[in-house]
Amino acid sequence: MNLNRVTRRKIAFRRAFRLGGVEYELPAGVYTVETHETAIESASFIAFIAISTVLFAERAAGGAELATRWRIDPGDLAAAIERDLSSTCPQNAEDKPPLLRTQINSIRRAENEGWPPRE
Repeated sequence: MNLNRVTRRKIAFRRAFRLGGVEYELPAGVYTVETHETAIESASFIAFIAISTVLFAERAAGGAELATRWRIDPGDLAAAIERDLSSTCPQNAEDKPPLLRTQINSIRRAENEGWPPRE
């Protein structure tokens, strides 16, 4: 049996930021991150491993919505979130917004579970 799942979450950047694979600086705003995962089955449980992470940017242009997407490395995204937090929040980790700290932890967990695949 081949199980797949997709998770989506919103991430807010307070300042413009850069990501590997994107040729230009992205403006501050809310972005959607979509993670595609596939199941790894064993006799006792099913685990999921991320196979791709996509960042979506939506903006209004003349009344029409335009969407842009980039396949990104979760590590680059975690670094961009860290830079955004360090430029806008106190250095004490306890003072950081819990939602963003949770996002960073989720990305790090995905890296520890094998994303991106090592060649």
